[in-house]
Amino acid sequence: MWEGDCGCVVVTHDDATVAGIVTDRDLAMAAWIGGKPLAEIPVRTAMASPARAVLASDSLSAVLEALTQEQVHRVPVLDESGVLVGLVSLADVVRVQAKNRVLDAASLVDTIAAICRPRHVEVEALPTPEPTVALTPQAKPAEAATTAAAPRPIEVSAGSAKPQSKPDPRNQGKRR
Repeated sequence: MWEGDCGCVVVTHDDATVAGIVTDRDLAMAAWIGGKPLAEIPVRTAMASPARAVLASDSLSAVLEALTQEQVHRVPVLDESGVLVGLVSLADVVRVQAKNRVLDAASLVDTIAAICRPRHVEVEALPTPEPTVALTPQAKPAEAATTAAAPRPIEVSAGSAKPQSKPDPRNQGKRR
């Protein structure tokens, strides 16, 4: 995902049908909750399954409906036999809309609002991870209370002067 600069991967079975979808957030949460490195976590435990998908022949309105209902930013695209042929994202739909104006702008705004709406899900208390670094206070508690409110002086050495900003080329030859 890092090398491909992508936020999700569609997980498929051997026959290229969709098994699920996993996002960078899914991976981060699986590692945090499980307290294990990603190399020790099976993908099937982190992926969302079943994944909502659309057909390649579906309209952009159907894509917006799927994004809205699932509150997701991306959905897999399948051919008529259920084989993965791509992935479509909200950003893809916005780019098409900006270029071709094929959708009602209100439906696009409604989709974005629905995706961003908080999911009111009751969650069991998450386990508190073991601290990996021991923190040692640098000041006595009474001193910490008095110094916390006061601004700390900033030390600047002769070699750490702020670099000069480059002049704006639009203003060359003009006086202010």
